[in-house]
Amino acid sequence: DQKDKYLPAIEPAMIPKQPPIPERPALPILSAVHEHERRIGIGMLALLLKGSHDKRISGRGLYESRFFGALFYHPVDVLQNFIRELLAMGFLTTINVGSAYPMPVLQLTAAGRYALENKTEIFLPAERTFRPIVLNETTKASIELFRQHRDIKAVAQQRGLAESTIWMHLTTAVKLGLLTPEEIVDEAVISLIRAAKGRLNPKGLKELKEALPESISYEEIRCVLAHGHDQQT
Repeated sequence: DQKDKYLPAIEPAMIPKQPPIPERPALPILSAVHEHERRIGIGMLALLLKGSHDKRISGRGLYESRFFGALFYHPVDVLQNFIRELLAMGFLTTINVGSAYPMPVLQLTAAGRYALENKTEIFLPAERTFRPIVLNETTKASIELFRQHRDIKAVAQQRGLAESTIWMHLTTAVKLGLLTPEEIVDEAVISLIRAAKGRLNPKGLKELKEALPESISYEEIRCVLAHGHDQQT
């Protein structure tokens, strides 16, 4: 049997039977690697799965990937640790591409292909790499100006920054409890986002966005979900 050659690489001993927090993100990760094989590394894949609007994602058009935001409810550091665990377990590997400046990119191993084809359950613990949120000076400046103007466009113009950057600063403020979503986003929009989240229990940011009116932006969704009781991480 052609599949038999994969079996030694996925012995049960390699898969934790009772992780601290049972998670099943492995198959979406393996599927995303298969879709973008030899094109993205650990950091880029984590940003893709998170649904990040990092310029590296938008610059390469990865926001159009069907895996954009597929694991939105996990922090980026947890997603990176999931990927590293799959590397350690032998389901993924990296190869260097490029001649002048070689970059490590992800690809499936034989074991990874077997697990993907057979939908093998691989349990991964959701482990944080603790990095406290730093309120830097540029974020503080955006928060203070927003408190004065209550207008994101005006703050962006005054600071000479993109509106998306101001949204990022304000979302950080929400995470830290310095602002509430109600101070930033229209209450009707907040209600729609929370209702859709409760109704669908979406697996990713993209799924939630598609269930909402087109006028509601990713930035508004992120801002609302950054609030304490709305987080699912």
